[in-house]
Amino acid sequence: MCQLCNGTHVVHDEGDYCTIYHCCPNCGPIPDEQWLARIQAVYEWATARKVELDRLNLVKEVC
Repeated sequence: MCQLCNGTHVVHDEGDYCTIYHCCPNCGPIPDEQWLARIQAVYEWATARKVELDRLNLVKEVC
């Protein structure tokens, strides 16, 4: 694992008023397979969370 980004493929450049995100110069950008796996995991989490909230009647549809 890279010591600069800790395997996230992202390096944070923090200034006085902002934070800029760069690809890690050692690892490069995140591979497509890992990116798609992260997106799929977030989608599955959001879907499961919505089902849980629907079950508890905490979600209201807004049109």
